[in-house]
Amino acid sequence: MKIICIGDSLTFGYGVWRNDCWVSLLARATGLKVLNHGINGDTSAYMLQRAKSRVITEEAESGDIVIIMGGANDVLMYGADENDVRNIIKIAELAKSKGCTPIIGIQPGFRPSYYAFYGPLDPDKLNNNFDHFAELLLKEAATRGILTFDLRQVLADPELFEDGVHPTEDGHELIKDTVLQVLKPYLSESNHQPE
Repeated sequence: MKIICIGDSLTFGYGVWRNDCWVSLLARATGLKVLNHGINGDTSAYMLQRAKSRVITEEAESGDIVIIMGGANDVLMYGADENDVRNIIKIAELAKSKGCTPIIGIQPGFRPSYYAFYGPLDPDKLNNNFDHFAELLLKEAATRGILTFDLRQVLADPELFEDGVHPTEDGHELIKDTVLQVLKPYLSESNHQPE
């Protein structure tokens, strides 16, 4: 079993050293092969395109876990909607078709920051749009029996961000811990125990 992580800059680890990204931390904690397919600036549409062209169709094998986390860039660029929810659900369904277990992560959203990555945009308005997108995605995932985790409250403290969007090292530790909780049943099945 391996873990495939597909997403945007929060998965890539923008703003922290590669070894301090939650994906790398997860690999060390589980002892499993964990692939980081995060791309800075990626949208749900491009994530789906990458999943179809290579990430899942070519790399995923039955028994793998696929962690999917995106949507913030959709909100920043044009405001996320039902199409973006469908994109992420399609990635999850593609993973299922390969015999994998998909897990959808809800990103933390946007926090007030002196050096705001989102520039002059209002974080409250951004979060209203993001929360609408997140709730639609959680509802759709629940109806399809897809596991989820939600980082909005886990990373609610603005101090966990350098720029209001990208987590610090401490933020990445919290993401890793959150993902580990969701993975516990699968880790015990495969005789891998988190540290």
